[in-house]
Amino acid sequence: MNLSPAARIGTSAAITILLLAGCGTNDSGDDAASPATDIAAETASFDLAAGVDQRYLLGLFATEGGSIVDGSITLDFETVDAGPATTIEDVEATYVPVAGFDSREPADAPHIAEPGDGTGAYQADSVVFPRAGNWEVTATIELDGVATRATDAFDVLPERIVPAPGGPAPRSTNRLPGEPGVEPTAIDSRAADGEVPDPQLHAMTVADAIDSGRPTMVVVSTPTYCVSRFCGPITESIEELSESYSDRVNFVHLEVWDDYEESVVTRAAAEWIFPNGPDGGGGNEPWVFLIDGDGVVAQRWDNVTNQTQLRQALDELEAPT
Repeated sequence: MNLSPAARIGTSAAITILLLAGCGTNDSGDDAASPATDIAAETASFDLAAGVDQRYLLGLFATEGGSIVDGSITLDFETVDAGPATTIEDVEATYVPVAGFDSREPADAPHIAEPGDGTGAYQADSVVFPRAGNWEVTATIELDGVATRATDAFDVLPERIVPAPGGPAPRSTNRLPGEPGVEPTAIDSRAADGEVPDPQLHAMTVADAIDSGRPTMVVVSTPTYCVSRFCGPITESIEELSESYSDRVNFVHLEVWDDYEESVVTRAAAEWIFPNGPDGGGGNEPWVFLIDGDGVVAQRWDNVTNQTQLRQALDELEAPT
């Protein structure tokens, strides 16, 4: 599958907008400019759809540099198109760090990231958008006692494009190390020296993993070429998980790029993130999918997740109530 350079995976699909700084008053009651930080917001979610229970992710960035991390914020949603006016108000979103930064002790309140804090997004759970269309989110963040607001516009689709919980997992026959005529970098973009890393993630096809009857975790990512503002070492984190769970769960990595320079996507990755073809939407990465023993998608995580979230899901899958 060929893509134009402008459509390359990993480029942020959200419309970045806005900047509203909070204001305060002095003790005399006169209006006075309060110290505030201009904040930019970016929807970090992929594949948002109408009428389904889903998580919503929003990244926040100080325009002078640094991301906003930790604590919780409040989100308000409204439609901004010609359809019926629709709102969702007072939704709490809690910070989720990208992979590799979830072992850091978080602060109680949002603040601008210090070196070593990493980045992430604020996650709101169980958000149901009543209809498809153009939406806008307004985030309210309290930084150093000053309420600051930021907005972003995003689209809600009529239905999901990427495989979702409750649906069948694609039975991909991804290529494996040693197959004749297959470049190692088409199996894992880190294999520039010809050696495919993390062999446990490249030991079987998704189809074979499903046929085993065991749960399977699939990560669709390009470790070398991710250009999102939310990039983290998600592939390496999945490998670390495999060391703890491989006796009862299969783990498979699907590289996105067959040929990065020519914008050719691997067939297996396309079955997951471009199931309707390049003109049918989708195409963002990374994704992590958890498939149950019957070959049904149990959970999925778009863009921002970490070992803490994934371990919890694996433990819940293995211990049904």
